[in-house]
Amino acid sequence: MTSPVTGALVAALLVALLLPGCFSDEPVEMKMQPAVEKREGMAYYVGGPTFLPDRYGRLRIARFNGPVLDPVNRGLMIGVERRDDDSFEYRTWIDGRMVARSSGFFDEGGFMWFTERERFSPEGIRLNKQVLTYDDEQQVMHSHAEHFDEEGAVISTLDMDISYTPEPDDLDDGSSEE
Repeated sequence: MTSPVTGALVAALLVALLLPGCFSDEPVEMKMQPAVEKREGMAYYVGGPTFLPDRYGRLRIARFNGPVLDPVNRGLMIGVERRDDDSFEYRTWIDGRMVARSSGFFDEGGFMWFTERERFSPEGIRLNKQVLTYDDEQQVMHSHAEHFDEEGAVISTLDMDISYTPEPDDLDDGSSEE
């Protein structure tokens, strides 16, 4: 165990070594992202989405929090364009960089059902794409996902069928005691 005097000496030494680096004659270049371009018909939010259970019990996006008049380029921002035919385009930006783009439709309860989703790296490289189709008769959504390398070549695919109604394990948040 070190004495308080030793700790104080170490702290003073660190301050003496690091403090001169905090003051420099070199100008600091602030790298600001270009402003996110405002699109006609798109509503912007700085809060996250609210998920509520749909008629099948599956959590879906029902609304968004933190509406703003104009897009911002700091922090999380979401843009949603709801069209007259109840289709939508949904984008997510972090610090001015688009990290996700999705499309789909609103059901009669106002819940979002995705038909296509894409994710991007902070450098703008597409990482994956998911296409969702729905079979209302079987109450199953089919997901086809592709994952890409940095050059855009498909490196893996994954197909799965997902029931409209979540399995009991899907609803378990892990907080129950067994």
